[in-house]
Amino acid sequence: MNNKNWNLVEMESIKPMQYCEVFRFTNSGDKVEGIVCNPRIIKTKHGDCKVVDIDNLEDKYSLFLSTTLLPIFDKEGYYVNITFLGYEYNKRTGNNFKKFKILVSDERVVDDEETPF
Repeated sequence: MNNKNWNLVEMESIKPMQYCEVFRFTNSGDKVEGIVCNPRIIKTKHGDCKVVDIDNLEDKYSLFLSTTLLPIFDKEGYYVNITFLGYEYNKRTGNNFKKFKILVSDERVVDDEETPF
């Protein structure tokens, strides 16, 4: 293979991508809280999915938003507290869905010019 067509880059100049741990609500009472940041839409094999990061002083998590959690997508810069209350049965559809308690601060905690933490 001819190397002259390849752009060579020193390894030190390549910055690794920063990934957050994905937070999954599995047990009733599971809770995540912090500032909503980095709202984005990612493409998956099942279609577009809205994702936000929840950042507090100790941890940063990525949160894939189900229908119930979609309202926090537009809350960038706000402090949120999300508690998983468990599953609830929908008689009309016959499906179980996740139920949450979502608390959102009244005002933004981070201005547009600021970066959280």
